[in-house]
Order: sequence, then structure tokens, then C-alpha cells
Amino acid sequence: YMTHYDYTTAEIAENLAAQIEFADIVCGHYIRGFDLPLLNGALHASGQAPLGDVMTHDTKLDLKKRGGIGASQENLSVMYGLEEGKFHMSDQGWREAARLTPAGIERTRQRVTDDVRQHKALRVRLIEAGYTPVILDNFSNSKPSVVDRIAGVAGARPALIEGDIRD
Repeated sequence: YMTHYDYTTAEIAENLAAQIEFADIVCGHYIRGFDLPLLNGALHASGQAPLGDVMTHDTKLDLKKRGGIGASQENLSVMYGLEEGKFHMSDQGWREAARLTPAGIERTRQRVTDDVRQHKALRVRLIEAGYTPVILDNFSNSKPSVVDRIAGVAGARPALIEGDIRD
């Protein structure tokens, strides 16, 4: 939504941080290792407070390998024959995105849009394949309403275990 106007880096960082703070969960590939630290750097550079605690699902850091194949969203989408593809970015494209250039912002918009479409289709396909989503959450930085939102997207209510994985 911010790619159609001329915004400063500080305005983009502030608005992105507001969206992340509002979200129940933030999903992405290497989001904890790249995106969120980059955003915190932009917030710091513009004199703003860093992000608070954010619940994330990092498809690079959280998923295990199966038979030597990474269980990334992209690999699973190919395995299940999904039509929803992913917009790939070169290292130069990622640098432009990190610098918030107009071209980098546009590539990022396309990448995110494709990623969300693929993510939704994959979750539905996994449920159709008989996988049962289970949420383990202590709701320390999220809300129970996230379960209803997931049910709306997936077409089935996931099982919920209220607790902490560290217990």
C-alpha cells in the first residue's frame, strides 16, 4: 500500500512497524534473520523505537528437512503441485529492497503478494492431504482470535493447545 506514493524511509519503517505490531503472527522466509533486523535498523536510524516482541513463523529457521529436502514453503508447494509460484529476487534485488529504492519496493511488493498467495494455497492443500494443523501458543504476544482467522483462511479450525513449548 505504500509503494504508490513517495514516502521517506522513516515513514515506511514506521508504517511497517505499526502493521507488524497489529498482526497476530508474521510469517516469512528468514524473517527473524533478515527482515525484522533490517526493519529495526531502519527504525533506529530514524530515531524510532524498535519493534516489541513479535510472534513469527520463519520458513527458513522453523521447518525441518525431510529426506534431505528442505520443508520450505516453496519446496512443499512444488511437491504438492501448486500453481501459485514465488517471485524470485537476486542479491541485487534484495539490496535494493533493503535500501527502499522504488525498484526494490516494487519487487518486494510482488514477492510478498506471491508469497501470501502461495502460503494460503499450501495451508489449504496440506489440510486436504490430511495434515491436521495444531497451534501451540501461550498467547503471551498474540490473541486467541488468531485461531478463528486461520480457520477462515484454511476452511478448518486448527486444534489449539494453550501452553508454552518451554514447559
